[in-house]
Amino acid sequence: MKPLLSLYLVLFSAFALASNDFSSVYQRFQAAHTNGDHATASELAKQAYQLGIEKFGADSENALNLLYNLGNARLLNNQYEQALESYDALLTPFITLHGEQSQEVYELRLQRLKSMSKISISKGKPLERAYRNEGQTLFRLAEVLSEKEPEQAPELYFGVINILSSSIKLPLKRNRVIAYAETTESLLLDKFGESDNRTLKTQFYLGQLYSGKKARLAIDKFESLVGTLRGSLDYTHPYELAAHAQLVSLYEMEEQSEKATEHCMAIGRMTPWDDDIKPVPLYRVHPQYPKNTRMREGMVKMAFDISPTGFVENIQVLDSEGGKGFEDESIAALSEWRYAPKFEDGQAVTAKGQTVQLDFVLERRSVY
Repeated sequence: MKPLLSLYLVLFSAFALASNDFSSVYQRFQAAHTNGDHATASELAKQAYQLGIEKFGADSENALNLLYNLGNARLLNNQYEQALESYDALLTPFITLHGEQSQEVYELRLQRLKSMSKISISKGKPLERAYRNEGQTLFRLAEVLSEKEPEQAPELYFGVINILSSSIKLPLKRNRVIAYAETTESLLLDKFGESDNRTLKTQFYLGQLYSGKKARLAIDKFESLVGTLRGSLDYTHPYELAAHAQLVSLYEMEEQSEKATEHCMAIGRMTPWDDDIKPVPLYRVHPQYPKNTRMREGMVKMAFDISPTGFVENIQVLDSEGGKGFEDESIAALSEWRYAPKFEDGQAVTAKGQTVQLDFVLERRSVY
């Protein structure tokens, strides 16, 4: 199976026959893409497409591939709406050229889905519907292509999961995505094993999907992931840290603070402490808006210590606005927060003198 964005180089032999202007622009585009200069590559891809239309004809396969290059260059340059325009223009011609159930159309649809996932879904229901429909189509297409080429099934399924795992919104109902991710995990385990990055990414995504309403399954998935990474790698993997952090929150929500402490400690051992950077809470509780001060805003700045097991201790109010109700709610919330403890010479120690400010915003009843 060809990797995504592979069409950047497919036109080399045809372009050797093109005009000097076209060849020059395309070679500069290739160089910019290779060097990671996505802004320049996007502009040159547009020029190459325009010159390619003149040379090969708007309906030629070469022109279609050039348009695909343009969409990919725009996507890499974070021009998501323009990228989607390119991919939309390609869909019908690609289906005509390659067939609706082809790998080429599958890869194009993946790029469309990626563009949609990057564009704010709040732009309107038409885009949201298109995103949902594209997700459904890709699920079905991956299943069909997997039946034709079973050896490609893991990559075909993972292609969709790879995009969804970075998306803000799900294109389908959570249970449908979970079922698809579970199938992907099984296929990847069989072909590549538990330490492959594709397997790890899928398992981490599954844990996130489970976290909504299936906390026990999420805990099991993240614990399994931590065990795999701890036992098979001789370096700290990003998913190991992220899984530990997820487990802190999950165990705290399940009121299992001792279990959460194990993972706070693990993160503390794995990450060097920087006294110049404020530590980020692994688990936080938002304070309640004081009942007797609903028509007022407030602010509370507090000092506190982080214990050797990651608990918050010795909370002191440094400054506040809005009254004692805000102070009481802020102290109650902060006392529930969990952090990775500070380690010195291999031992967990108290991190003194930490500060945080909580702001109560009336119009949204929010706390920051």
